[in-house]
Amino acid sequence: MAIALVNHVKLFGATTPLTITTSAVNMTGATLLVFIASGKTPVGSFTVSDSTGANTWTALAKLTSADAGNDLQMFYAVNPTVGATQTFTLTIATGNFPTIMVLGFSGTSTVSSVFDAQTSHLTLAATTTVAPGAIVPAVAGEVFVTAGMNSNGGISLSINDGFTITDSDQTGTYEVGGAAYSISPVGDTFVQTKDTNTVGGGNTTASLAWDSPVTAGNALIVLCTSNNYYMYEPPGGSPGLPLTVTDSLGNTYTKVIGPLATSSISDSTDSNAFDFTIWVCKSAFSGSNTVTATVTGGTVNGFNLAILEFAGSVVAPFESVADTLTVTPSAPYPNIPVTLTTLYANDTVFLFTQAYGGGSGPAGFTAHTTGGYSGFSNFFYKVIPTPGTDTYTVSGVGNYSPCTGAVVGLVLRLSWAVNPTWTFSGNSGATGINAVMATFGPPGPNTFVPQVGGFFVGV
Repeated sequence: MAIALVNHVKLFGATTPLTITTSAVNMTGATLLVFIASGKTPVGSFTVSDSTGANTWTALAKLTSADAGNDLQMFYAVNPTVGATQTFTLTIATGNFPTIMVLGFSGTSTVSSVFDAQTSHLTLAATTTVAPGAIVPAVAGEVFVTAGMNSNGGISLSINDGFTITDSDQTGTYEVGGAAYSISPVGDTFVQTKDTNTVGGGNTTASLAWDSPVTAGNALIVLCTSNNYYMYEPPGGSPGLPLTVTDSLGNTYTKVIGPLATSSISDSTDSNAFDFTIWVCKSAFSGSNTVTATVTGGTVNGFNLAILEFAGSVVAPFESVADTLTVTPSAPYPNIPVTLTTLYANDTVFLFTQAYGGGSGPAGFTAHTTGGYSGFSNFFYKVIPTPGTDTYTVSGVGNYSPCTGAVVGLVLRLSWAVNPTWTFSGNSGATGINAVMATFGPPGPNTFVPQVGGFFVGV
């Protein structure tokens, strides 16, 4: 179930009292409550509670103004006790104009690791805009909550980057501002693909230019193959030819699988045999781009490239890779399974087929062709909402006998940077605008440990 807003409530206070309570609101169904507290500087501390008396509120970092502006702090309660007539209370130790904005969401994680990241920014001079700062969420489908506050009234409030304002006060004498939220996208992120087949022998490089400029921050995937195992190093055999992948924008590519052979065929003269590698650029520079693969120490026959662009940066180089190989002596062509593990909610599973014919992907997968002659004929992908280990089968791989067929599986975590800007049109006061933003995850692991041996592990 995707994250969704359940309800929200606000109360913008006055000089006194220093303790305020909202009107009753129905938060039934909420799995996460986010409490935004604000007050005119100096606020010694914020104390938050709700009418159920059963919730534990976790405090995020407090943003303290250095001028006569306001202080801001977020709190959250995960898997909370909720009710149809719930109220929320804020007490500030010092200062005045206490302010409450509470948002309730369903479909979030219900464990303590629901919190992903926070960012904030304060300005110390009169301005009309403030950005809390960019966050790249750990997984797709997270909810972002932000607040912008100012201590001068008479403003017109807006926010960009797809955020929806839930609560605001734009006419108050002092505390004005609002709260907003956005849910990071989950779905088809394919942008473009292209392939090339460099026929004949004596090749040391293969190059391929994108048809359209690549977009900053997007993920680039490069599939590289050659006939006759020039790059593959068989067990106990001599080393294959070293391979590097570069591009004209200076992006960095990480090899995530290979070089592997497409079957157990030992005859290096078999023209139906391939070796292959897959490389990933986690976050690309923007512009027109040409990818080049280079081997050293020899030449290869049938040096082929396929290049893919997907929206979103790769949070980890890869989580799980696997390959299943078969030799097809004659039709009917085989169904080839591959088993992969997704560690996080909304991971993307990729299945690449390598054969003279691409097969049909599993139910629910989106299919694309690279053009058919790079060795990798088709590829399939799907966003998997719930982490786990599953076997995915590509049916009818191949259309030429005898033919070596392979399915290579890859799991990537694609995510988008979120960087909204609040605009306080009409602000002419001497104090700045302060903003905070935090993001919270969907069900599944979203706490990370350092990379180990090329894999990221979820806890």
